[in-house]
Amino acid sequence: MIRSTDRILCTHVGSLYRSPKLLQFYRHSIRGEPYDEAAFQEQIRLETIGAVRRQSELGIDIPSDGEMSRFTFLRYFNERVSGIELRPVARRAAPVSRDRTEFAEFYAQAAPHYWLPGEGRPTIPVCVGPIKYNPERAQRDIAVMKEALLSYAFPAAFFPAQVVPGRAVSPQFRITNEHYRTDEELDVAVADAVREEYKLLTNAGFIVQLDDPFLAEEWEVHEPALAVADYRRWIERRVELLNYSIRGIPADMARLHVCWGSWHGPHAHDLPLKSLVDLMLRVNTQAYSIEAANPQHEHEWEVWRETKLPDGKILIPGVVTHKSYVIEHPDLVAQRLARFANLVGRENVIAAPDCGLGGRIHEQLGWAKLKAMVEGARRASAQLWR
Repeated sequence: MIRSTDRILCTHVGSLYRSPKLLQFYRHSIRGEPYDEAAFQEQIRLETIGAVRRQSELGIDIPSDGEMSRFTFLRYFNERVSGIELRPVARRAAPVSRDRTEFAEFYAQAAPHYWLPGEGRPTIPVCVGPIKYNPERAQRDIAVMKEALLSYAFPAAFFPAQVVPGRAVSPQFRITNEHYRTDEELDVAVADAVREEYKLLTNAGFIVQLDDPFLAEEWEVHEPALAVADYRRWIERRVELLNYSIRGIPADMARLHVCWGSWHGPHAHDLPLKSLVDLMLRVNTQAYSIEAANPQHEHEWEVWRETKLPDGKILIPGVVTHKSYVIEHPDLVAQRLARFANLVGRENVIAAPDCGLGGRIHEQLGWAKLKAMVEGARRASAQLWR
């Protein structure tokens, strides 16, 4: 992974904006309706090329494919492995959580559903056979992204890997086990399967981003509720599985994204970063992407006063957020970046949003936030390298 050697570099977290035409293809696919598969794949190709071009125009240094070939976090894994059966359910219950309990009126009015509108009838994943990875989709993604990058000279590019081993052991999205002798065996099988994708991506020269919101997010939705000490012991197993899944992959080809869930809500009961940071740093990646711009977590830059970023590691703090419609002023972005740079070293900081923007904030606002981020990084660099 490249470092901010002479200026603060800019990246993002993965998800960008799909056109209504592409979204309609996905809805047809999910609902089992007829559609033209060749036209679908061509639309993905065109929008990936367009997303890379837009990132270049904005001044993003480390782009992604915008996740054009992935529609939802949950379907991604199920489409890339065998051994999983999706069984319809009448309704997918919203998770019990401290947030939803305390602010029940808000959630009832503003956020009653927990799946994307138009996704079709809710399903649950059931493991009915051996988990085996099918590389076809990832190979197609790699080929499209390589084509998209041909016209540009980005120093690096990344792929968000939306499924990590923790997905299998999440209380919210647990895969029901009807095949393996124990859930622990299922966990290992999932880790082995996703490792195949990680290897494909890194062997092709891409940084792999491990998206693991579950490390922090599960705290407030875990049933039964856990004390912080018990929760830490619970996620230690998650960290072990992550490290098992990336064994043999160079640390400088991997980064970890941790967030507290991307939904729009109060987030009043998020686990503090200080309760998680040492476990996060045990994951054998070079870089760590965290939320640091929204009002529940901006103050946590102070955690790095007491926590030393290990030598050779990189911090990717969120400096603009999808959780507000207000466009951050570039000077505010510069201030945020300077705080981190002064604590962990300017060469160890890369700017990013809190989380993926596509599907979480209006497209006009998302691009404007990325523009503000790039300008803020420029202003911070002018101060830090003068």
